This record gives sequence, C-alpha cells and structure tokens, in this order.
Amino acid sequence: MASKYANCQFCEESASVKWYCRSCDINLCDACNTKIHSKLEQLSEHKVVISEKEENIEDSENIRKVDLKKIACSKHMDQKCVTYCLNCDKSLCSSCLIQPFQYEELNNVFEEKCFLLKDLKSKIDECYPFFEEKADDFRKMDDGEVVKHNEIKEKISNRKNEVKDFVSQEALKLEEFMKKIWDTENNPVVTERKRLCQIEQELRTRQNIIDEVIDKLKPDSIFSIVENISREIPEESALNIQPPDLIYIEGKERLTTEVLGSVIKIPEVVLIQTFE
Repeated sequence: MASKYANCQFCEESASVKWYCRSCDINLCDACNTKIHSKLEQLSEHKVVISEKEENIEDSENIRKVDLKKIACSKHMDQKCVTYCLNCDKSLCSSCLIQPFQYEELNNVFEEKCFLLKDLKSKIDECYPFFEEKADDFRKMDDGEVVKHNEIKEKISNRKNEVKDFVSQEALKLEEFMKKIWDTENNPVVTERKRLCQIEQELRTRQNIIDEVIDKLKPDSIFSIVENISREIPEESALNIQPPDLIYIEGKERLTTEVLGSVIKIPEVVLIQTFE
C-alpha cells in the first residue's frame, strides 16, 4: 500500500514529495532519493516509483500511525530508527545503512583524503619559506620607512617651532622699534587731541545752556546765567604735528624655504658599465 505521508519520510522536512519506495513503504523527496536512498547498496533492489500525489493526502496520513523516531534500531538498541526495510523486515539506524563492504570503500576514500591533505601540506611547506622570508623583508622595509618618515616629520616640526620662536622674537623687536619711533598711547597727537576735545566739550556745554535760556526768555534765568557762565573764549590754535610715515616691507618668500629646509629624494645610482 502506498504511503501518503505529506512530507518526505526520510528527512521529514521537505514537503516536495516526488518518489515512493514500495519496499520501504515511504515517500521520498528528490534530494533524499537521489543522494541517499538510491546510493545505498542495501536498498539498490528496492522499487522506487513516482509518488501518486493526486490521492487524498489527508486520508493517507491516517495510514501512517508509527513514528520512526520512537522505534529503536533492530541491531543498535541505543540508536533511533531512521527507516524500515521490508525486504530485511528490520528497523534500521544510520549506522545500519552502511554495510561492511562499504566500510572498506570508506577507508579507501579516507586514505585518499589523507593523501590529498599530506600532498597539499607538502606543497605548502615547500613554498612557505619563500613567502615567510619575503613577508619579513617587506615588514622590515615598511616599518623602516615609517620610522624614517616619522623622524623627518619630527625634525620638520622641531624646526617649525624654532622658526616660530625666532619669528616671534623678531616680531617683538619690530614692535618695540616701532614704539620707540611712535608710541600710539603716548605721543603729541594724543596729547593735543585730549586738549582740543576738552575745549570742544566745554564750548558745547555753554552753547546748549545759552540756547535754552534764550529760547525761554525768563528774566531770572538770564540774570543768573550771565552772572555765572564763563565768558572766556579760547584761542583758536592747534599744534602742527606730523607723525612719522612708517611702512612695512615683507621679507622675501624664498627665505621661508631656506629657514625651514627642504626634503629631497636621493637619486638612484645604477651601474651601467664598468671599465678595466
């Protein structure tokens, strides 16, 4: 009787059932039939046909009441059954599916795999020293270049700081020199400016007071202001001062390169010909 279990009864995962083994009375997916069932010598005489999917699966599921996972192997009691062979009339575990002669075949395969690995290791052992040596050479070369570049950058940085300090000192000297020529905080122009501004402010104050009194024309205010307001008129004079005409001349740009130095690439010397 054809088993109509919905999923593959070999892997119990695939729902794509395409084959039915009449000897085992189980449904198989394409993968299990091709890769496992058909390759086992013990099952080679089993009759496998295309599964009849058109029949009612719901009714057929009631036919299979046995869970293979709950059945022990006929030979290995500690192993679970994975399939049942009607020809052998025995429940079989995964170990039973490999017959004694197949162990010999597996031993041959094992020996081949070991030989392959040994051959591969031999080839690796042969070429490894070359790459070990070259990798070490390039590691040293790379580390050496990094150290060399860092040393040069450190020298440039130190020189930059030295130049910076030198330039700062030169700048202070120039500023001091300028201050001796003309002190922007203490000079004749500043003094005369303060004097003229003071006179300007005093005149403006008296001007505003007189304008306010004349505008109101109050006798008491007019008499009071005339008696108290200063009548002194300052002399119209201002010092003729000519500040020094200073200009700044920038240093030549090439001096910067000379001060900081330069980085050059040492030319490669190639021996072309020798003479005796």
